[in-house]
Amino acid sequence: MRIAVCAFAMLLLFSGFQVVSAPDMTDGISVLLILSSPYGANTALWYNQFERLGWTITLAGTQEEITYCTSLCTAIEVDTTLDVIPDLSGYDAVVVSTMPRTGRDVPFPAQDLRESPVVLELIRQADAAGLTLFTGCSGLLVFGNAGVLEGHTVDSHFDLMAECATFGATCIEGGQSQIPITDGNLVTGTSGRYFAQENPEIISRSLDANVTFDRSLDSIIVQDVGFERAAVDLGGPTLSGWAIGGRESEGAMGMCGVEDGFVIVGYTFSSAQAASDLLAVRFDANVDTLWAKSIGGPGREYGHDVCVTDDGGLAIVGYTTSAGSGMEDVLLLKLTSNGEMEWLRTYGDEAPDAGYGITTTDGGLALCGYAILQPDAPSDGIVIHTDAEGFELWRTLLTGDALERAHAIVENEDGTLIVVGGTTSSGAGNYDVLLAALSPSGDILMQKVDGFAKFDVALDVIVSSSGDYVVVG
Repeated sequence: MRIAVCAFAMLLLFSGFQVVSAPDMTDGISVLLILSSPYGANTALWYNQFERLGWTITLAGTQEEITYCTSLCTAIEVDTTLDVIPDLSGYDAVVVSTMPRTGRDVPFPAQDLRESPVVLELIRQADAAGLTLFTGCSGLLVFGNAGVLEGHTVDSHFDLMAECATFGATCIEGGQSQIPITDGNLVTGTSGRYFAQENPEIISRSLDANVTFDRSLDSIIVQDVGFERAAVDLGGPTLSGWAIGGRESEGAMGMCGVEDGFVIVGYTFSSAQAASDLLAVRFDANVDTLWAKSIGGPGREYGHDVCVTDDGGLAIVGYTTSAGSGMEDVLLLKLTSNGEMEWLRTYGDEAPDAGYGITTTDGGLALCGYAILQPDAPSDGIVIHTDAEGFELWRTLLTGDALERAHAIVENEDGTLIVVGGTTSSGAGNYDVLLAALSPSGDILMQKVDGFAKFDVALDVIVSSSGDYVVVG
């Protein structure tokens, strides 16, 4: 009854309705992240993953300081207090982050958001404008009270199934076997720590639905870009640091040493044709820029890793939505040492695929990442071996009962390929570190899991001079 009274009051308070255009990703991706009080540890994971993709995040709440529900977190001061509805025209997505699970430690989860006429009307207006809406666990109740669930298929925590049905939605019981569900502009999920990396990727695919174009490798072009550089004092034992970028977001995802310098790869929104472009920058030993290139088309491109090829060129792996056969495909490209494009290749099927790590092999290249074999299915880790021109020789899947991802790869002296990443199929709980070894012909020689109960994932690996593996994540 309390919620019904709030809904009636809302009709009286908001006679004016914002006219908001559909999301426009040409200036980057901006997210309004609304926190309930108390908030949960999943918020930090979501925030970090949004930042990893270069998104601009505005924290919002019904009060200036949001308290926390667990010792893993500290209180957060929001960027904007929701006393009135902010201008939504600058946002591409609205995310509601509440306590994990159902908020069972409090009698009325997400109460501050569910009783806020401003929050509920904000969600309605964002929905009407076609902005992507994302939430998990008890955040589903906020969307339900806002009236945006009716007619949608949603992912619901099992403790909320009965209440979910009262909102006119088709409710699918969530859990670690159910990936987040996209229905139109609405994305819902459970098991936030379990799907911490997948959530922003699924939001990205929801945003992709706002643009249409012909997918073609010919649409991916290389452009020279110029960035400002400023020294940054990071404190502590850091010898030196620089911030390099343009008017929008830039990020570095991978790097490798080259003769008299190094190369970084990542993404840029400053010079992108549409959304993000792959970014490659070469520096000399004094960290002066020798060249900087943006590589992209009408969709999204990200570069995740780079290595020096046998002929002194550069091989870069990542993903693209501008070309290929699916929503996202693995992108492999070859540049000369001067940054000129030699060739492009994509790998993948109808469902999303992405490349994360790359290394040279005897006469070829080995790359790793993930592949989703069927729409709405969990990902498998994937290793692809190519010749020097990027033509596939073999591929191997790292599979389990749930999610697998391969993030980095290195070749041993004997030709064995060492792969690290993350898995949810086994281990201590949620995400755990995955370590695998493959023969030069792609046979799996070893697959191990390590980790703790919360969230653990491996992001890179090297082979030490003693032959040991050093894994970071």
